[in-house]
Amino acid sequence: MKLAATLYQQPTTHRLADRSPLGRVGTLRNDRGEPIDVVIVNLAVGGARIDSPVPLDLNERIVLGIPGLGRHILYVVWADGARHGCRFATPLRQAEVDRACAMGSNVHDMGVDPLPADPLALEWGEPSIDKAPLPIRFRIIVGSTLLLWGSIGYGVWSLLRH
Repeated sequence: MKLAATLYQQPTTHRLADRSPLGRVGTLRNDRGEPIDVVIVNLAVGGARIDSPVPLDLNERIVLGIPGLGRHILYVVWADGARHGCRFATPLRQAEVDRACAMGSNVHDMGVDPLPADPLALEWGEPSIDKAPLPIRFRIIVGSTLLLWGSIGYGVWSLLRH
């Protein structure tokens, strides 16, 4: 008797746990020790996805400062433009992931890219300075001057009186 069979391999995943959305800014340091602000998009026990303004090499060792958790060593396992997948050298505990995610996001959508390619290229424009009207400024200057000279006169008078 002959039996025909088809074997299907179950898709495997390399994840140790589900990813939790984080959306927090962290500080990455590469082997040269340069601080780089990155967005930690999601976090899991085994790794994290970060958006970095600078390209990272596969298998590059990085140190990532995660708000509320401190610094952790990671290795870059995939990269797609500014997006990078990293695995922790020492996996986190689920309680640590939960604590970091409970803090909420510190990335605010203000209609601008949070990670410009060249932060020095931003056009800030002139700062807006709201000045008090001229009569008010004049009163403040005259009042401050009278108060200062009155204090000096009182100090001199107190010294001469004794």
